[in-house]
Amino acid sequence: DKYIDHLRIDLSSVSSRAGGAPQQGSSWEEVCAKAQQDSSAAEDALFNARSYSQQLRSLVASLAPGPKLLAASEELRDLHEEVGRLERAASRAKQQWEAAQQAATIEARLQREMSEQASRVKELND
Repeated sequence: DKYIDHLRIDLSSVSSRAGGAPQQGSSWEEVCAKAQQDSSAAEDALFNARSYSQQLRSLVASLAPGPKLLAASEELRDLHEEVGRLERAASRAKQQWEAAQQAATIEARLQREMSEQASRVKELND
């Protein structure tokens, strides 16, 4: 059936964006739950880094020139790089979660179609 083949191709494509198919004995629902946890953790880390960055910016703005300002400015620069890394990680985690959700939907549709096809074949053979 061409529709089933199409679903298999879609599932293969989406599963690569989700980080691969579920491990043996796992389901897409479990992959979705893990991806959602990873996405939430990445968003939390990003939120915390941004909050600290705002606090550090305020501190830098309030300091007089000197060694404390230099140290705080260097820490702010390093933190800015970390925020960028966390933004990319959060984006990847969210994309993997969305892909895992799509894969779960496609797999359910594929299973339903295969079951209906098997029923039609059985009816023809009866």
